[in-house]
Amino acid sequence: MIANMGSINKGKTLLNTPTYAGVAEDFDHTYRAQLLLPVDIWVAAHASQYQRDQKYTPGQAYSASTFVDSEGYISAALELQRTFIQQLLKEARTP
Repeated sequence: MIANMGSINKGKTLLNTPTYAGVAEDFDHTYRAQLLLPVDIWVAAHASQYQRDQKYTPGQAYSASTFVDSEGYISAALELQRTFIQQLLKEARTP
């Protein structure tokens, strides 16, 4: 799977002056859906999101098994979901 991991850009607000109505709900839906996907081999749009540089070095012979990392995927999705929840809580406390 190639996953577009739902990171929130710095300075982005989800409740207070959101880009569009419902953006927080869309992020929530994304995290919930991603956590239900059966993933074995995964990569993401950004190498840092799936620790490419720890799994692969330039010149290394290709092997799909290099990117088998179900636990890493779940861990990354959960961390992004936690960050999302923390941001919602922070924004809810901000007038």
